[in-house]
Amino acid sequence: MVRQIRTHLMFDGTAEEAMNSYVSLFPNSDVQEATYYSEGENKSKLEQAMFTLDGFDACIASCVLAN
Repeated sequence: MVRQIRTHLMFDGTAEEAMNSYVSLFPNSDVQEATYYSEGENKSKLEQAMFTLDGFDACIASCVLAN
């Protein structure tokens, strides 16, 4: 049985910027699916996304850390 490892990246509010930067740097890369916060102070910010980097699957999340 072949297993696949998926990279998971977490950022504090800057996930979309990071993802777009990675996708622009690697060939054969694109965003497959994205979910955005719909309310609160993070409204319209990226919550989580699935994307590929040169054919490898990755996911990214923006977590809000409590102070």
